[in-house]
Amino acid sequence: MTSGRLRVALLFILVGAVVHPLLALVRTAFPAGSPESLMDAVGSPSVRACVLLSAGIAAASVLGAAAVGIPLGIAAARLRSGSIFKTAALAPMLMPAVLGTLAFWFVFGRGGLLPTVVSGFEGEFRGVGAVLLIHALTLPTAFTLLVESALRRADPALFDAARSLGAGPFRAFVDGTLPQILPSIGGAAALVWMSATASFTAPFVFGTDRTLTTAIFVERQDDPARAAAIALLLFVLAAAPLIVLRRSSASARKGAYAAPPPSRGSARTWLLAIAVPIAAAVVLPLVTMFALSFVEGGRLVGGFADARFSTSAWTTVIGGSAELPASIGRSLLFSAIAVVVDIAVGTSLVLVARRASTGWRRLLLGLASIPFAVPATVLGIAMAEAYATGGFLGLGPPLVGTWAMLPFAYAVRNLPLLVQSIDAGCAMIPSGLEDASATLGATPGATVRHLLIPLLKPAIAAGATLAFAACTGEFVVSILLFDPATKPAAVAIHDLFRTGSFGVAAAAGLCLSFATLVPVLVLGRFSRAETTASTT
Repeated sequence: MTSGRLRVALLFILVGAVVHPLLALVRTAFPAGSPESLMDAVGSPSVRACVLLSAGIAAASVLGAAAVGIPLGIAAARLRSGSIFKTAALAPMLMPAVLGTLAFWFVFGRGGLLPTVVSGFEGEFRGVGAVLLIHALTLPTAFTLLVESALRRADPALFDAARSLGAGPFRAFVDGTLPQILPSIGGAAALVWMSATASFTAPFVFGTDRTLTTAIFVERQDDPARAAAIALLLFVLAAAPLIVLRRSSASARKGAYAAPPPSRGSARTWLLAIAVPIAAAVVLPLVTMFALSFVEGGRLVGGFADARFSTSAWTTVIGGSAELPASIGRSLLFSAIAVVVDIAVGTSLVLVARRASTGWRRLLLGLASIPFAVPATVLGIAMAEAYATGGFLGLGPPLVGTWAMLPFAYAVRNLPLLVQSIDAGCAMIPSGLEDASATLGATPGATVRHLLIPLLKPAIAAGATLAFAACTGEFVVSILLFDPATKPAAVAIHDLFRTGSFGVAAAAGLCLSFATLVPVLVLGRFSRAETTASTT
């Protein structure tokens, strides 16, 4: 297939997978071409209250995540034991979203750890306060990673100059280092805002039914047009910070400087005093959930003294019921299919865009990046509207209700992860290599197979690792599109929790995490091995 035909084929795939569902959502929101549903939603006091609450939760989540993530990022960059704090910040990412949310119930909920050890705390862990705490401790990863990276690139001479002029360590950091990392902080804030406004699991599980995401879920039962209109409002609210993100990326300082020496003396002591409790708070819900999965019923109703420890929850998950292992197997299978599709489409797309004109490159990569800016709730509703009555681009039988729906939805949702990773890897390959290959008589296809693909294997493996972990724990898209025959693990775990099977829910979630970890470790090891081979 020529490059021109391949560009058209890829454009056809992106239009069918990305543009078609969003257009179906717009058509549902504007029945008969009238904006009545949207105007009714915008003018409704209840919807306006949802917008204000969602925006307020997002703003508070940014502040909370910054308070947690920035100290961990500084500790990761400035302490010799920094990898410990970075690992703590990454811990929530290794858990499925529904499991990471439910983990907080095992600490703060009735029968959890805190009500047992703190006198007078009754375990009423619900509402906006619960959602904000969950966001603050599960969304700081962006701040940690971007701040750590920015600090390692920052010019230490500015900090030293401030110190030489008599400024103390804190003042020197504020005057010399902070301005250099502000673009990264702005980018992390934009990412957290998008994640917080699009958050569905925490509000849904802990009873906050007045956010835009939960309003969409409720309205969809009785008024699909109104639900679609609210989904468009959510898309606008969530995607607005992309302007900040792009400006932050454009203004970020390029290059790298000699790594500054680790913090010593009082600076090290203060940093440890702040970072250690924060890291402990981040990992505590996950550790507690693991411990309570071995407690009868998954609750400490009478305290530790009366707790009865057993492996019954794990026995139920592994051998007591065929439904749970089947749901975990479906999640792994659907995720594997989605990742394979994303690897094929993402690699082809990046390689074609590499040799295409600027217009084609922007069009293809821009369309592939749209699912990143679309909240999962909006994407799930859009796909439900698009594929309930027809297949790809409305052709063929409906996809909703078939085994292909969830793998397809997972692939669309996580395509940007592969595209971004492969595009970054492709940017590191000198264009002269392809010219040299052509000079030696290799065809374009042979150059791709024998030169570009081997060099891109680490980037492909890295993107596949992120995509696979995201797919196995996908809850929002799953709960909107599954049917009983295709119920994935995330939905099954949530059902167990809702019916009071807390210990079994914890064990099932941890089993899913362990099952996800194996291919993630294999892909990570493959990526490191290929990277080492390519540099030797």
